[in-house]
Amino acid sequence: MQMQKQAGTARQAGAQPTAGDLALIHRYSRTELPAQDVYIFAATLCDNEIDRDGERFTIEALHTLATLFVGKTGIFDHSGKTGDQVMRVFETWVEESAAQRTADGKPYAALHAKVYILRGPENEALIRAIDGGIKKEISVSCAVQSVKCSVCGKPFAREGCTHRKGAVYDGAVCHAVLEHPTDAYEFSFVAIPAQPAAGVRKNKHPEVKIVPPTPTTHTPAASPQAKSECPTDALQRQLWMPLETEENLAFKMSGVESGRKAGI
Repeated sequence: MQMQKQAGTARQAGAQPTAGDLALIHRYSRTELPAQDVYIFAATLCDNEIDRDGERFTIEALHTLATLFVGKTGIFDHSGKTGDQVMRVFETWVEESAAQRTADGKPYAALHAKVYILRGPENEALIRAIDGGIKKEISVSCAVQSVKCSVCGKPFAREGCTHRKGAVYDGAVCHAVLEHPTDAYEFSFVAIPAQPAAGVRKNKHPEVKIVPPTPTTHTPAASPQAKSECPTDALQRQLWMPLETEENLAFKMSGVESGRKAGI
């Protein structure tokens, strides 16, 4: 795995693992696995686009996450249950595009991964669902040390920051910038990810569809109703994670959508 450039080629879901793939996989298996017993697929774990939560990773954060996610487990719906452990990341890389831009005008970058599953009766239904395009949206769970406001650079909603996600200030949409990841916990198949572009990859260079957040016009004297986040954002906060704690540790579950984002 290489952080600064692509360390491997993205393969179609279910492709036969190469000798190089198996060498990386055998770092985690207790025995050497024959190629016919291993199913691999490529996925986009997350990117630096502003997501549905009004947040984005920096490119530097993606490179750090590339290191942290190697060897991490794959489960379902962030359940945290060992019974849901059926996948594992064995290789990661970051792809950067100078030609493609994010919604806020920055060069686009995405964190990709290769994942393996053991073939067998217990996993055949999952493999069929991945190959059939049913299981493709992905969300990651990780910790970051810093959550900054894109407008003022202060810790978001703290230390005097009064800016609101989605509001427009001097022509720029306010969002939270996630920096300095400290840990990666797992990735999950989910129904509705935070990042529309992440997911199981069909090919090396899939078409990327960017869906920027809908901006709102900032007014200096906002009404109490305007200051509150929309019900959907509040519900996602409650169900998925607290983005900031007293120790300024943020948990980020970003999504990935297969054919679209890469996504997540």
